[in-house]
Amino acid sequence: LTGQPADVTASVTAEPVYVGDTLLDATGGYPARRFTPEQDGQYRFACTSDTFPMFFIYEGDDEIFAERYGYYSGAFDSIVELEGGKDYLLWLYTGYSGTMTLTIEPVTDYTITLDDNVAHGELFCDTAASHAGEWIYIDCCAEDDYRFVELFVTAANGDPVEIEGSSFLMPASNVTVSARFELPHTVTLAFAGALTAEDFDLRVLVHDFMCDPGELIVEEGAQVVFLLLFDDGYTLSVSALTDGGATVPCTVETHGVCRIEFTMPASDVTITLTTTAAAATDLNHDGVTNIGDVTALLNYLAGEATTDLLYDIDNNGIVNISDVTALLDHLSNV
Repeated sequence: LTGQPADVTASVTAEPVYVGDTLLDATGGYPARRFTPEQDGQYRFACTSDTFPMFFIYEGDDEIFAERYGYYSGAFDSIVELEGGKDYLLWLYTGYSGTMTLTIEPVTDYTITLDDNVAHGELFCDTAASHAGEWIYIDCCAEDDYRFVELFVTAANGDPVEIEGSSFLMPASNVTVSARFELPHTVTLAFAGALTAEDFDLRVLVHDFMCDPGELIVEEGAQVVFLLLFDDGYTLSVSALTDGGATVPCTVETHGVCRIEFTMPASDVTITLTTTAAAATDLNHDGVTNIGDVTALLNYLAGEATTDLLYDIDNNGIVNISDVTALLDHLSNV
């Protein structure tokens, strides 16, 4: 707000303020303007300055608002609730003969419409309208046994609005708000064969966050990863089934750490981990445990095979001819 009243950009009336016959200017000291809002509501005071900017609003002798930004340079964007038809005095301070530009404009409120037909839950908001730039919190209440999954906020033109959890940043537009609630699904681990749960070092990640494997509740579409360590004297097979018996596609990698990964379906899932002793290993990877595995082990011991055939079958810490004996015993059911 500089110069004469004609330079003011605002939905207010303004007039110069004099001390005696001297007009207060907009450089140094405390220049002032008297103004009267046209109607009740919130008004935005947007300021830029090359030095120490401050402003104060007075109603009579009472200070009702103050903004103190800081030294050297800066800007502020303040919103003040004012009454229409009432006279206010605005005092400006720029410091060190600096300059200040101040724009006053009414704040436009935009409506917030909540979806009252959202399935399995209700939405609540403590305001039905707000201005652009405000963070709005939505209280998302799920029905019994359901839980809140995701908030959806759409501007009037159909564009999605920025969301963080259950809050969104109000755009310069009316918005509609909806949400998704769903029954939680569980992942259960079952153990079969030689090893039990206590024999595994287990970690679980859902969307890359570590979770408690004992109480694993997962939403549909989440990426679930199991990381397992266990005695390398055993082999592991994995099956993943829904509560309806359908197979859940999953990838299994067993290089060092066993990694099991799948996408959570719209159903409970049971992961069964079956372990067997390593003596039953199919060393030549032909799907059959037979005399061909002896040849594979002999080839390894002779230096003619790759390291993926490295098996200490008798668990003595050494890969040698005694492992051949152990395998022969297994093949002959001794």
